[in-house]
Amino acid sequence: RSKKSRSSSEDSYWDCTVCTYRNITTAFKCLMCDVRKGTSTRKPRVSAEIVAQHLAQQINAISSRKPNSHSKKVKKLRPRLKNVDRDSGQQMAVTVGSVTVIITDYKELKSQDKRSDNSS
Repeated sequence: RSKKSRSSSEDSYWDCTVCTYRNITTAFKCLMCDVRKGTSTRKPRVSAEIVAQHLAQQINAISSRKPNSHSKKVKKLRPRLKNVDRDSGQQMAVTVGSVTVIITDYKELKSQDKRSDNSS
């Protein structure tokens, strides 16, 4: 049989047989699940302790996500107009029946380019 040639970057890692995490070669235990590095003749066994640890991690991850997803409210921002002078706002109240609406009227911002174009 011919061996497949591996790149040097692949040789510096090993995959855990329990959790499939890719560990560095110098690690004797998996950095995620703490299982010893297996050899070709001996495969690591999953113990009840490791299973309990995995379940506890998953439950903590799920329970920590739930409150965050409900507490975040997405505030939709309105697009800002670039040609509006925000200092020139004048408010007017309009009442129809029992409903009062406040309307803010802004003046258009006069740019330098329009003035130079009009003068020539």
